[in-house]
Amino acid sequence: MSDANGNSNSITEKVFIGETGFPIAAFRIRNSGGFFLQRNESVCEVVTDSGEKRMYDAYIIDRYQNITIDPGISVNSKGTNSTLRFYFQPKYDELYPQSTFTHKFNEIGCQYIDLTVVDTSIGMQDVQRIWFRVNNALPTLKNLVLSFPQYGNETGIGF
Repeated sequence: MSDANGNSNSITEKVFIGETGFPIAAFRIRNSGGFFLQRNESVCEVVTDSGEKRMYDAYIIDRYQNITIDPGISVNSKGTNSTLRFYFQPKYDELYPQSTFTHKFNEIGCQYIDLTVVDTSIGMQDVQRIWFRVNNALPTLKNLVLSFPQYGNETGIGF
């Protein structure tokens, strides 16, 4: 909406739509600093077994950066967050039954973690594949000190 002076404002809300009688897997992702991450549009291009190229929205992170997936906003088939179990499975890794999951990727490129939410009261589940674009982390210098001693006179640098 805009007013007479051209000022505008907008409101957005995320809505989860699921199938009746099934839980809905929803999550938030934080980096090692505790900040929530946002997905970027179409940053992972993956070739399927049939040779088809598919684009996926992904989180962009640095290699070896800890990320934490919190599925606490998931809901069961009745719309509450009780009677839920969570399972996490990174690409080519084992299944981890945990309420939150902290992970760091060793490889660069498009990686994923599958989140499975099981409603234990009815035995139904929802699986979400979470894509990450893992970039090689740039090197950082810590505690670097530069000193320029003076040689020669006291007013300037002389050699």
